[in-house]
Order: sequence, then structure tokens, then C-alpha cells
Amino acid sequence: MPRGDMLIHAGDFTDWGSIFDIGDFSHWLSQLSYKYVIVIAGNHDVKFESYPDMAYAALRSRRKDVIYLQNRMVEIEGLRIFGSPYTPRFTGGFQLDNSKSFWRTLIPDGVDIVVTHGPPYGILDEILDCHEGDSGLLERLIEVKPKLHVFGHIHESYGVIKQRYGIKFVNASCGFQLNKPIVVDI
Repeated sequence: MPRGDMLIHAGDFTDWGSIFDIGDFSHWLSQLSYKYVIVIAGNHDVKFESYPDMAYAALRSRRKDVIYLQNRMVEIEGLRIFGSPYTPRFTGGFQLDNSKSFWRTLIPDGVDIVVTHGPPYGILDEILDCHEGDSGLLERLIEVKPKLHVFGHIHESYGVIKQRYGIKFVNASCGFQLNKPIVVDI
């Protein structure tokens, strides 16, 4: 893992969310030396939706300082970071039917970093030439203008777009071939 102050994981750290898988992920996190670890669930991490207390306890079983964000914001060293696991209807957990009203009421103004599991529409969101991103999310991001938007979900579109709409977009999906971590300076 590369050096840094903060690790942000945008979900899908289990294969359909067993408590044992979450515990393994917690063990892996406990071996890392990042000062801050921010985690959101993904659509594969279904235990965080069906058994949130148990899943959260498993996530923090080996590293007590992990910050799990589910539709909330935290401030760290002056950076306001918002996180949410929700995506438009796909498969697995955390599915949305009306994303436009969801994001409008949820993502606060003045946020510096937004971490979602799903991508915004048209940005690192392609599967077989089809866009799977969320147009309601894109609309809210353009309004809020965070410095950085980190997401995953669409493993085939891993990568970085340095500047669009004044925002740096990072699809940091782990991927089927285990993509390398992406380092970002803020």
C-alpha cells in the first residue's frame, strides 16, 4: 500500500457481505499505518444493510478507529467528508429508486470530499458501452463542487478524471484483477 495520511475505501470489500469477510477486512485494515481510515459499504457488503450493528462491530473488531460513513459527514483536519453506500437499482444492497431527491437532501453544501459507492452518470461508469452512473448524484455534485469525489462499484471503469466540473473524480474500485490504490493529494 502506498504511504499517506488517509485511506478511503468506497465499498465492495466483501463478496456478498459475510461477517467473517468483514472481520478479515478489519484484520487487513489493522495492519495499515494510515492515521485515518474512512470506509463505506458497497452493494456487495449486504450485511451493513441487513444487520448494521453486527457488521459495524465486525468492521471495528481489529481497528477501533475506522470511520464508517453511511449517509453522514465527518470533519477531519478541516476536511468535510461525506459518505454513502447507495447506488441506483443494480444488484445487492443499498439500492435507490429516486436518486435525485435522495442526493439533494443528503449531500450537504460545503463538503470537500464525497465518497459514494456508485459513480455519477457519464464519469468512469461504463460497462460494455453503457453508462451505469447516477444522474441525480452528478447533478448534486455539480451544485456542491467538492474538491474530490471517490467511488467504486463499476469495476471496469477504474481510473481518474483530474478535472471535470471543477471536481477530481476517482473510481477506486478494487476490481476483479485487484486494481492498485490511487493516491490523491489535497
